[in-house]
Amino acid sequence: MPTFSFSSIPDNRVPIKNKEEVVDGNWKQHVRNYLDYFHIKGIHAKSFAKVVDINSYRTECNPHSVLQWAYTKDPAHGFEPHELPRRFQDLNHLEKRVYALWDFIPPNFASNHYPWGYSINVWMPIKNNPIQTRLYRYHYVTDMEKYEKKDEIWKDNEVNLEDIDAMREALRGAKSRFARRGPFSPDKEQAAHWFHRWIYKMMFEKY
Repeated sequence: MPTFSFSSIPDNRVPIKNKEEVVDGNWKQHVRNYLDYFHIKGIHAKSFAKVVDINSYRTECNPHSVLQWAYTKDPAHGFEPHELPRRFQDLNHLEKRVYALWDFIPPNFASNHYPWGYSINVWMPIKNNPIQTRLYRYHYVTDMEKYEKKDEIWKDNEVNLEDIDAMREALRGAKSRFARRGPFSPDKEQAAHWFHRWIYKMMFEKY
């Protein structure tokens, strides 16, 4: 079952940006970072965390995908109510607007739905090179006026660079002899736990 109605997607999407780069860190590390709720306040403290209502952050784990979303601090920068299914509205606070929808489909595909359009991330493993990842990013624009403000309002480039830098530092730490297993909370880190379970099922459970 899809995480939201695809019938709401406009048919005027314009491919505006295709980017490929090799970044540090294993592809699974990048996926886990994408799904990790806790990294927002740390890695994105000066960007993303300042424009989104963290307390409204929601994680919806489905059989074959994970959807995460939150309300924006400034309603002017969110989706109009008619642009999303009714279930994304807060009926007690109709002034609230959804900042973005982050939809992950395993093993390595993320579709990020913003008021300006879609940002697609694909993390590809590199043969014989487990400590680096080939990152593909695609933008499909539905509102060019809003797209021109994607870095100012939706922090697109800044957030991407922060994630890449964080994975570079994580790789450096993993190589260190001082590296230890980090804390993990299945109850709080629902999406990351879902991904771990998905990998386990693919490897060890029979269908």
